[in-house]
Amino acid sequence: MDGDDPETRGSRSAGPSTERTGEALRSAVERTLSATAGSASETRQRARELLDEVARRGEEARDQLSRRGGAARDEVGKRAEAARDQVARRGEEAGHRLADAIAELRVADRDDLGVLGERIAAIEGRLGDLERVLRGEPGSRGKSNPKVEPEKGRDEADSGA
Repeated sequence: MDGDDPETRGSRSAGPSTERTGEALRSAVERTLSATAGSASETRQRARELLDEVARRGEEARDQLSRRGGAARDEVGKRAEAARDQVARRGEEAGHRLADAIAELRVADRDDLGVLGERIAAIEGRLGDLERVLRGEPGSRGKSNPKVEPEKGRDEADSGA
C-alpha cells in the first residue's frame, strides 16, 4: 500500500514538468504582485490626499461654525440686554403710575377725620339756624334773609359743591 501514502505518491509523480509549472505559477504571482504594487502605492497616496482634504474641510467648517457661534452669542447678548433694559424701564414706569394712583386715592387719617367732623358740625349749626329763620322762631338772627358766613379756610373745590 505504498501507492496510497501521500508522501510517496507525490514524490513519484513530481517530475520536471511539475517543477516547471510551479515555477511558472510562482513567476506569474510575482509579476502580478509587482504590477499591482505600483497601483497600490498610488491608491495609498490618493487615500492620504483625500484624508488630508477631509481634515482641511473639517477644520474650515469648525472655524466657520465657531465664528457664527460667536456672532450668534453676541447678538443674543445684545438682545437680552435690550430686553432687560426695556423690562426695567417698564417696571419703573409702572411703579411711578402706581405711586401716583395711590397718592390720588389717599385714605383719610385721624386728623383728616377730625377736620371733617368739625366741618359737619358747623354745617349742622348753620342748617339749624336757617331752619329756625324759615320757621320764624324766636332767637333766630332775623326773619328775612339770614346771613350765614362760610367757614374760614374753605378752598374753591369745597365752595363749588
